[in-house]
Amino acid sequence: MLQNAAYWHLLPSNSARRVKPPKTKKPKMEFFNDDECKLLIQSLTELTGNKLKYKVAILLDIFSGVRREELIGLEWYDEEKDIWGDKWI
Repeated sequence: MLQNAAYWHLLPSNSARRVKPPKTKKPKMEFFNDDECKLLIQSLTELTGNKLKYKVAILLDIFSGVRREELIGLEWYDEEKDIWGDKWI
């Protein structure tokens, strides 16, 4: 918008070009080591009934390494397709 105003000579220059974006710190990624994963998998055996969906999600996350957003966005029909859209079954 400001670039157009400067182009049309409504402003002497685009003042937004001089703005520097703020520097952000990259968050430190934390993950489970092998022993913690084994302990988590062993404790998942206690989940039954309605909580079984959490067991499936956690196991899928551990063994596939998908990101949280990808895991949340999965639907049941996704399990039948590979990355090219071909059916496994």
